[in-house]
Amino acid sequence: MAAAATDLLQEVGISTATTLDANYTINDTSITVASTSGWPTATGVTFAIDVVDSAGAQVAGTYNEYVGVVSSATSITSVDHVNGTDRNYSAGATTRVMIVVSAERENRIVEWGLVEHKQTGAHGDITATSLATNTISEGTAGTGVTIDGLLLKDNKLATNDSVVTANITDDAVSDAKLVYGKVRSRLGGSATNWGTAGTTTYDYSGTNTFMQVGTSAYDGVGVDTITFPTAFNQVPIVVATVVTAATANCYARLASISSTTFAVQLFSDSGTTVAETFNWIAIGQ
Repeated sequence: MAAAATDLLQEVGISTATTLDANYTINDTSITVASTSGWPTATGVTFAIDVVDSAGAQVAGTYNEYVGVVSSATSITSVDHVNGTDRNYSAGATTRVMIVVSAERENRIVEWGLVEHKQTGAHGDITATSLATNTISEGTAGTGVTIDGLLLKDNKLATNDSVVTANITDDAVSDAKLVYGKVRSRLGGSATNWGTAGTTTYDYSGTNTFMQVGTSAYDGVGVDTITFPTAFNQVPIVVATVVTAATANCYARLASISSTTFAVQLFSDSGTTVAETFNWIAIGQ
């Protein structure tokens, strides 16, 4: 980064005292000195000009502070008056130009530090065009970390509507991530048995619900037991329907529904069991 008169952090030099080599007029933006040897060039500088008498004592009212940039072996540019009462200076051995410990330079260091630091030395709010780090931790326990309005808390996205449907790439969600469907609510008579009749509404908006389906062949003899590929945690709702037409007007009768199995028989209108193929669907939690 090129040196600038506005730099808040400024380097200093050793044995920087020199003299004015060309007249300075109020509001001049550059000065010529005998030498800038020892003056820093990586940053802007804060320097002073004063006048001394024949005895080497400072003439009252002649001290002023400026900022600028060393641009050559004898030139300081981007000069700006910062402290004192600006005045004209004549070139000569009695007009001194030097880097001093100044209020301007020291205050700039404080100003720089307090932009993003507290008086304790700890960081305050950080403003940057980019930030590279391996870990960002919450400053106050239990609050998480908010980035551009997105709250990250306890290893999760904690902001409502943080995942926008339109931003999900088509086919990007695998089948494994869609094991659980969404049953918003259920009307029934038991919180744990989905097949119990009733008028109570059960809310499933915050729970994992899923469905399983199958096709089975009933041989017309006794009762068949179907085992769910994956056990439910609660007794599900099960629906079955005959899909072949060897016997007209067939229907399925289900019994003994549990979280792992259900029993099924297929009947004709006359009440006799018939050999047919049926589909089934189970929905539960």
